[in-house]
Amino acid sequence: MSDINLKVFFKNNPFDITISSDETVETLAVMLSSISELDIEYQILISETSPSPLQLQDTLASYNIQNGSKLILLGNAQSAADPAQKLTANQLENVRRSMYKNRPVGMSNDGNLCYLASAVQVLTAISPLAGGLAEARDSGSTLAAAVCKTIKQLGARETVQQTAPLGDSLRGKHPQFALGKQQDAQEALFLIERELEDDLNLAAKGVGFAAQLSGFLETRKLNELFECQFGEEKETFLRVPVKAMNTVEETISAMLGDKLFGRLPGILQIQLMRFAQSGETLQKITRKIAFAPEMSMQEFCGPDCTVTSFNPAQPLYHLKAVICHKGLSVDGGHYITYAKHGKVWYQFDDAIVQQVDEITVLATAGSAGEGFTAYVLIYCVEELMI
Repeated sequence: MSDINLKVFFKNNPFDITISSDETVETLAVMLSSISELDIEYQILISETSPSPLQLQDTLASYNIQNGSKLILLGNAQSAADPAQKLTANQLENVRRSMYKNRPVGMSNDGNLCYLASAVQVLTAISPLAGGLAEARDSGSTLAAAVCKTIKQLGARETVQQTAPLGDSLRGKHPQFALGKQQDAQEALFLIERELEDDLNLAAKGVGFAAQLSGFLETRKLNELFECQFGEEKETFLRVPVKAMNTVEETISAMLGDKLFGRLPGILQIQLMRFAQSGETLQKITRKIAFAPEMSMQEFCGPDCTVTSFNPAQPLYHLKAVICHKGLSVDGGHYITYAKHGKVWYQFDDAIVQQVDEITVLATAGSAGEGFTAYVLIYCVEELMI
């Protein structure tokens, strides 16, 4: 097998190790001896998912240790390691907290609310936007205020956040999001952004939930971040067809027809229209629609096209987040979000957050089987990729 990159935590410090997954735990322990100054008989190696020490004679692959896995190294030079030792649940949780203290946190799925958690994780990943929303002063129980409060709590990166309070606020304003039923993540994200825009426009007049905003949002209206214009149409989401298409660029071209963009947003949101009417039901189209880490919109721009509030020399966008749908029915399945924080990609599956590589994200372009496919693509200009 090829080499894998591991992160080993020793005394709360992370160390990067490259090794083949075919190697034994003992080989890894020898490599760690120079870092820890512990001979192998004094080392206790534990994976992030198991409280039991790894056995020296076993291979790393036998523990499903893969590229990007994290391990914990314990031990001291005064007493030899006990191969039968196990960490208690509290000890393992404390070690994990030290490992992930700067890692994004997830949201619990309280009654089929994965669609809502996926939508909020998108906004949280766009740091300038999330920072501005987190600074908004909470003055009530509006949906916009609940979203900002949740984003602020997620930004603290301390504990898993409950989704239910935000779900209550969403249903209070939009009763179609009935409790216990699977809903559409794109629709939830669209309505949240609209609520934020309405309240932030009020904030400019000194009323509403947000009378104090960070510099980023003081100088921009939310619709300028999300809204694009082509012909006479203005949209915050590009709803693009996928039937008989192969790439996201092809879907955009099919949507535009003979139109060109007169204005592009800082945050380009693309909904792949994977659900098509078949008789009396909606069927999911799992066709592969390839997308890339970067996408130029130059070919779709009219002669006077601008990127609102940003105006880069070239309309180049960078992939920031992907909302995926797992399943073959619009009324069921499960939503997962991939989002890039800094230079690192994470998978947000409700409360579970895992670091992943870019290849994993791009592989959601389309599949058969369980129908795990990209559904919403979020691209940002360079300024918003921090």
